[in-house]
Amino acid sequence: MPSNASLLAPYGYQSASCGYCKRSRTSASYYAQTSRLLPEDYQALIDRGWRRSGTLLYKPDIRLGCCPHHTIRLEAAAFSPRRDQKAALHRWNRFVLGEACVRDLNLRRSRGEKQRSRNEFDLLTAIHAAERDRLPAGAQPEHQLEVRLETDDFSEEKFALYVDYQTHVHGDAPADVTRQGFKRFLCRSPLVRSDDGRFGSFHQTYRLDGELVAMSVLDLLPHAVSGVYFMYADKVARWHLGKVSAVREAGLAMEGGYGFYYMGYYIHGCAKMRYKAEYGPQNVLDLETMQWRPLVETLGGGSQDMRDGSNKGDDRGDAMDEVQDENGEKIPNDGRSGDGVNADADKNGDLQLDRDSKGRLIFPNLTAATAALAEGLSLFELAFPGTLSAAEVREQIELDAVKITLRNKVVRLDDLYDPDRDMMKPLSLRGVVANLAACVGPEVAQRMVVDL
Repeated sequence: MPSNASLLAPYGYQSASCGYCKRSRTSASYYAQTSRLLPEDYQALIDRGWRRSGTLLYKPDIRLGCCPHHTIRLEAAAFSPRRDQKAALHRWNRFVLGEACVRDLNLRRSRGEKQRSRNEFDLLTAIHAAERDRLPAGAQPEHQLEVRLETDDFSEEKFALYVDYQTHVHGDAPADVTRQGFKRFLCRSPLVRSDDGRFGSFHQTYRLDGELVAMSVLDLLPHAVSGVYFMYADKVARWHLGKVSAVREAGLAMEGGYGFYYMGYYIHGCAKMRYKAEYGPQNVLDLETMQWRPLVETLGGGSQDMRDGSNKGDDRGDAMDEVQDENGEKIPNDGRSGDGVNADADKNGDLQLDRDSKGRLIFPNLTAATAALAEGLSLFELAFPGTLSAAEVREQIELDAVKITLRNKVVRLDDLYDPDRDMMKPLSLRGVVANLAACVGPEVAQRMVVDL
């Protein structure tokens, strides 16, 4: 089996309960499992609305979801920190350095340097200002701060920090926070680490006087610093390290040449996600055009939620933050029962459905859609934002050439016996592979190996 290809096992389109609004079976996503994922493939996937939770990949259906998830990103070079974000960073730096050290460092600066610091905010200078290995010779900080990127390996030190964070911030019982869940969720990434250490999954650790007090879990991709999770010790909660870490990660995207900082999904109207819009200017992925658009112009201040992938959305309610299952996995909370969308019933009670711009059926709610799929409707007939239509798959993807793993050998799809070669039939081999290809897009489809 080639080691230079992503391995994807399709789970298909499934409904689930929503962890945000807590409604039952109102979430829907297309799922796939991966044991090996190339950074360039994950980059292509998140730029089509996908996200990973451990080894589980999922693409939410934002049209039928009660809490539509939107992919957002921040161009690092354009990042303009707000006053409160700068203040949090400055307070943390002053705490680490101590007042005596701050005075000493100020005395060392020239008049021109002092003037520039008053008139301009230098992001990279500010985020490194208190780090032990960045201080000038002879500086005597009150605390020793070390921030470094490490491999995403498990350690008891990291697990202890995770337990501290989950119990104090999320109110979990200590017995419910397990090593197995921590490893699966935050340590056993399927991302292949590049030989030069530039791409892959990493832990950015914050050590204060030698003690691990905070940690970011990051995926570093060809043009992304993608935030997975952040945790901090209760003893440093007063320093607002959530803001400090977000500013640092945007700085890493700039300093490391990654270009963009991805903060995960944004749910319009979710109070616990409003902070993401405060790191601007954010752009949101338009799943209809696959283009990035300003978040403020698209969603900010209005009731739109882009359920069809564009800005033609409808009203929606509040939602809750992400949760984890009993194994410590992030639950992909992404679905909706939703309001009707131009659907009426005829005299026999059958739904008369409108179609989207690709000719696919627009169902009024998730219940109706999943019932139709259970009765044999092809996923290609469902108006699923951000996926290819059947015609687009035929035009853009050489389906026969898609690679399949079979008994530890890799073969082409057309090498396998398939009594029914109709990709519109969901249970046929070609149908399963075609649905996966439609969801991952042509770039990944031609490179991946499908694990059936």
